[in-house]
Amino acid sequence: MKKNALIITTLLSGIFAFSQVGINTANPQQVFHIDGAKDNPATGAPSATQAANDFVVTSTGKVGIGITNPNAKLDVRTNSTSISDPGEGMIGVGTSALALAPNIAGAGAVRYSNSGGGNLQYSNGITWNTLTSTVQKSLVTGFFTPGVTYAGGVFSLSCTEEIDVNNNFTSNTFTAPRTGIYLISANLLTTSRAWVFGEELTLTFFGISSGYFSPAGSASSYGGPVLSAAIRLTAGQVVNFTGWKGNNTSFTTHDSGFNRFSLVEL
Repeated sequence: MKKNALIITTLLSGIFAFSQVGINTANPQQVFHIDGAKDNPATGAPSATQAANDFVVTSTGKVGIGITNPNAKLDVRTNSTSISDPGEGMIGVGTSALALAPNIAGAGAVRYSNSGGGNLQYSNGITWNTLTSTVQKSLVTGFFTPGVTYAGGVFSLSCTEEIDVNNNFTSNTFTAPRTGIYLISANLLTTSRAWVFGEELTLTFFGISSGYFSPAGSASSYGGPVLSAAIRLTAGQVVNFTGWKGNNTSFTTHDSGFNRFSLVEL
């Protein structure tokens, strides 16, 4: 009897002393650790690639999926300490029964809704509310510097910005802060000058062009193209305003009220 009691005591002591449980790993990083692919090292912490298939529960009740040191109650980020790139970690959120009242779901519950083309909703304990983005969209307005004379052929327009809410426009160049649709508009007008019938002045941005062709009898007049387009930009792509002047003759930009441009992130 004493021998049996000694064996049981020894076993229990070992269980309590070793407070971490590992499945598919002899090197658990938390109180409960599953190594899905059995690829973790025998000693030391697993790499980000090795941890990508792991599941852990910490002593404070935090759950990590794809990460062995979760910083939130449920953490699926592979780089949870980064302030700019949290890494992979997509989660799926489903719908709820239409009859499920928000007070039953409770404040803080999140669901996917099929209404309005699909959106995420959260409960404040009283109503279901649609989650909206508070990201500051890019907005740039300005004018083509007046009184600048451009020679015939291809030219790059000198720009003066007036509004640039996210500092995305520098040195006559707009850089898309993120992938999306942007509405870009511009108009270019010359000072009064002598035109030859059919003489061309073209305005271009991102490979899209609009041209002005002088009509007959326009010996001395103003002229210029207008261009507006919605284009898809990927993060980091740039937009410049350029043009082309035919007949190998120069022109001078009119004042700022007639030479405007804007870039709006939709």
